[in-house]
Amino acid sequence: MSAIEAEDGFAALAQVEAGHPSAVLLDHEMPGLDGLECLRRLRAEPRHHALPVVLLTASTEVELAQSAREAGADAVLVKPVTMAELQRVLGNHGAAS
Repeated sequence: MSAIEAEDGFAALAQVEAGHPSAVLLDHEMPGLDGLECLRRLRAEPRHHALPVVLLTASTEVELAQSAREAGADAVLVKPVTMAELQRVLGNHGAAS
């Protein structure tokens, strides 16, 4: 599994459009667009409906996790996240290799 990093939410959206990732990891706190808004914009495009998207956050607020799921997140992981946990979540969505 390889990763491509984006410096902010706008760059993340551009990376998704430029490539065809097998999954997207979004941090809740990103410059430009936060993770939730980036997620909403991804899900607004029908071609990205099946793309696995995981939101990473330091927050344990139930409301944030609920908002992320309503926006279309396949999973919400609270940092720190282990590689095993990330691989398990991505594997559940057919994105781990």
